[in-house]
Amino acid sequence: MRILIITHNNNENSGANKSLMSLIDEWKNSNIYMEVVVNKTKGNLPSLIQEKGLKCLQIDYNWICSPRRHNWLRDNIVYFRSKINYIKGLFFVDHFFENCKLKKYDLIYTNTSVVDLGALLSLKLNIPHIWHFREFGEEDFHFKYVISQKQRIKLYNSAKKIIVISKALKEKYKTYIPEEKIELISNGVEINKHLYTNNNVLHNPIQLLIAGQISKSKGQDQAIKAVNLLGDKYPIVLNIAGKGEQKFLKEALKNVSNKKCIKVLGQVSNLYELRKKIDIELVCSKSEAFGRVTLEAMLHQIPVIGARAGGTAELLCDNETGLLYELYNYKELSDKIEKLILDDSLRKNIAFNGQFFAQKFDIKITAEKILKLFYENI
Repeated sequence: MRILIITHNNNENSGANKSLMSLIDEWKNSNIYMEVVVNKTKGNLPSLIQEKGLKCLQIDYNWICSPRRHNWLRDNIVYFRSKINYIKGLFFVDHFFENCKLKKYDLIYTNTSVVDLGALLSLKLNIPHIWHFREFGEEDFHFKYVISQKQRIKLYNSAKKIIVISKALKEKYKTYIPEEKIELISNGVEINKHLYTNNNVLHNPIQLLIAGQISKSKGQDQAIKAVNLLGDKYPIVLNIAGKGEQKFLKEALKNVSNKKCIKVLGQVSNLYELRKKIDIELVCSKSEAFGRVTLEAMLHQIPVIGARAGGTAELLCDNETGLLYELYNYKELSDKIEKLILDDSLRKNIAFNGQFFAQKFDIKITAEKILKLFYENI
């Protein structure tokens, strides 16, 4: 089987691309030939693909949406630029189509909902397309689409199958797509790569972590407010790992009474090593499509406190595999943090149960399920 894989972007640190690289490692042991398409932007993904012995094709293609950063003027400039770039990119699709005709691919697999290149090629080449949706779009990343909803729905429904990574995501997309076309396959992670035995003895100061893109949808401001309430009662530090909207982060830090309680780390290349020093991890996203960072923390035997929203609520069973709080209620979040600080038994039980539960999400199982879907639809 010959597969053309289309990626999310060129960023090797994005969750979608990390998941894809793990899948490729598993599929390499199968009798399939893969070529991977990456867009011409800054990033190290092509090098990683080539290191795995795969052919990497770099072309100009664009997302079907543009990000919004809560600045009306800037957002509109970015939107119209994205729309123009998308239209210009259609010419590259036509050129790329001519090259693809000779390759005789059996299947096209797109690793993100925000790129329609796979759908367009599928329609032109009459090749089956499997589309992997890993994000909500508007709800988690504030995307504004450069094509109409009618166009999007038509493209979605042209796919043989749509893979979604959580029940929450399925609930959203089944309003646009027939339910029988949607396949729920949870994300997987490389278990051995993240497994760690933690003694769950609190550090001094107590170390908390929130990891992910810096944005309002990820809730770093909620974590900051919650920790700020505890700063005078306990020696505590919130580590913020990730890059993104610095203006939002700066605003969130304005009213922190004890600046020593917050440590801004920027992009962290090795979260595994960082987590060895972490006591509690926070997931404050309002619309987490699944929660790769949640699983990684659980595998590291770190107790996780998450917002009762999106895919996070599917991974954390309150008081068993984690603690849940109502989204935006930073006072409740603060109470939950304090609960884990004071209750050693609860903290250790949640850490142990969470690690046991997270081991069900093995990348090998995910890869097998997707590969089975490929063979069923060619």
